[in-house]
Amino acid sequence: MKKRLRSIGFLLLLLLPCAEIAARIVGWGPIENVDYKVEATPENWLVGDSIYGIALNPGSYSVTLNDSLNFSTKHNADGTRFVTTNDSSEQKIAFFGCSFTYGYGVDADFTFAGRLANQFSEFNIENYGIPGHGTVQNWLQLKELIKNGSQPDYAILVYSKEHLDRNVMNTSYRKALKIGFQNSNQSVNSNMKKARFPFFTDSTLSSVKYTNWENCYSNWWGRDKLAIVHALQSSFSDNDEIEQTNEITEALLKDFEKICRENNIQLLLVNLDDNQFKSRFPNFNPANYVSVGFDFSNANVTNAPHDNHPNAAGHELISQKIAPLLKNLLNEKE
Repeated sequence: MKKRLRSIGFLLLLLLPCAEIAARIVGWGPIENVDYKVEATPENWLVGDSIYGIALNPGSYSVTLNDSLNFSTKHNADGTRFVTTNDSSEQKIAFFGCSFTYGYGVDADFTFAGRLANQFSEFNIENYGIPGHGTVQNWLQLKELIKNGSQPDYAILVYSKEHLDRNVMNTSYRKALKIGFQNSNQSVNSNMKKARFPFFTDSTLSSVKYTNWENCYSNWWGRDKLAIVHALQSSFSDNDEIEQTNEITEALLKDFEKICRENNIQLLLVNLDDNQFKSRFPNFNPANYVSVGFDFSNANVTNAPHDNHPNAAGHELISQKIAPLLKNLLNEKE
């Protein structure tokens, strides 16, 4: 028996170098993590949350991306990003979205929510956009606001095709979230300890499922050194995707609209970048809809070369697309 085990071990030792050479010949290499450094003063501007996955830590922060791009931000006690707005107004407009809506990389008043707050100064505008969120978090946020009696009069739901994977926690997003976010700052793991990310596995929306930070994703041993390990994990583990991705997101969008209608909330759906929206969601035809057609590859409207989030010019472009539809929606309710 021992002799047989030694033979098997010897065979594996011979096969591993051959497999490694073969993997490199066909174009594989060890996994390469993109350098992405985020520092905040004070620390912990984003924290793990057991309901939404990621939440804004109340306070004022200076955030620096890759040692070069800096922006200031302030987080309110209610989990929103501060914008200069009319707090005394009884008419509330709530923006829901991800880091694009939050305004990652620009100061608050230069985000499209901040620009629209300045344009529609008679209303109280709140920015519920949070980095890492998708439609599932926006759906949960709206339900919580209604439950607590603090629902808005108007809801601006900002959708991006990036949300498709987030709503089902596909492996590709788990990998980007855990590995990318983890590498951005040394304190991420401690900040995200209590993070639980919500998602759905079917379009009935009958039960929200959660995955915690620790079990979100991990590289196999040796993936950063061996091409064959990277190839094997990419081929097997990383292809574990949810088949109903489009159907689940469509169900979330439709239910978000239904909840708004049942609670007398006027909804405007903003499609940032999905050119396949109509064909992707054939059974969803929102009453108030605007397609921005934002080009995240255009360096003139993004934070390039630091990252592809909209810069001040990009947010101005988005606000110009939203403003006419928002004005019509406000006039309709009056």
